[in-house]
Amino acid sequence: MIETEKEKILQVRINKATEVVWEGEALSVSSRNAKGEFDILGMHSNFICLVRDDPIKIIQLDGTSNTYNFKQSVLFVNNNTVKIYSNIE
Repeated sequence: MIETEKEKILQVRINKATEVVWEGEALSVSSRNAKGEFDILGMHSNFICLVRDDPIKIIQLDGTSNTYNFKQSVLFVNNNTVKIYSNIE
């Protein structure tokens, strides 16, 4: 199957308690969990993990990157959508 440009784009949302920290489109999301480093690209399989005290890096469509640091986050991936819930206690 040929991957289209749309399939390469991730919809990303980072939530912290009751506020949205960042929301937008991205090419990739990278971080580290208990098993090691990981990268999320378009068409990634369903995925859930806990990220503790490691930066979460987002590469936007224009190539710029944003890095976020939280004590603890839960990261979900489903159908090219990445949801990050930060500072989960």
